[in-house]
Amino acid sequence: MINGNHAFDSNTLLFTNETVSKTIGIAASNLAAKL
Repeated sequence: MINGNHAFDSNTLLFTNETVSKTIGIAASNLAAKL
């Protein structure tokens, strides 16, 4: 169970990092467009 949970947590963190990166990228693009 511990190994399974660890893998799940790693996948969740990876997915979260991708989502955050995309969100920051979109926000930066919107900000650049306003400048």
